[in-house]
Amino acid sequence: MSIYTSNNNTSAENVNLTDRIEALILHALMTDPIVWEKVLPHIQPAYFTDLAEKSICAAIKAHSTQHKTLPDPQSVLVGLNNVTTSQDIYEEACEYVRSISTRSPSASIWMLSKCEGWIKERRVYRAKCDLYEDQPSRTLAKLTEELLAADAFTLEPVKV
Repeated sequence: MSIYTSNNNTSAENVNLTDRIEALILHALMTDPIVWEKVLPHIQPAYFTDLAEKSICAAIKAHSTQHKTLPDPQSVLVGLNNVTTSQDIYEEACEYVRSISTRSPSASIWMLSKCEGWIKERRVYRAKCDLYEDQPSRTLAKLTEELLAADAFTLEPVKV
């Protein structure tokens, strides 16, 4: 399900946009020292859409915690051995890393602004689901409004 929607009417456009942003974020976490340094502490594997992306994020975080360095694609591939749960997910995640690691490095300022927006949306979406389960009488629109107003999170600098 797309992180930009809160019901079942996800469009192909939203899903493709989400997939593209998530691939760019994972790529930036492996290639851009500024994005890696500013975004990694604020991001969680659970924020990603599918198990391969979750596994890649977990491998990046594990490498960064252990080595305190920007992970190269090869170290992420090695790290996937420790974080994946099945052979299918492992193979999918490895193929994903190979495909996104061939892109050129990202532009930090643009990427930081995309990451900030994505992390906010992900936090709001997850919190909204939790709150809605606890208080189903509240409308999703009201919850979204309250959560966006309460989230003062920013990555600095993000101004162009």
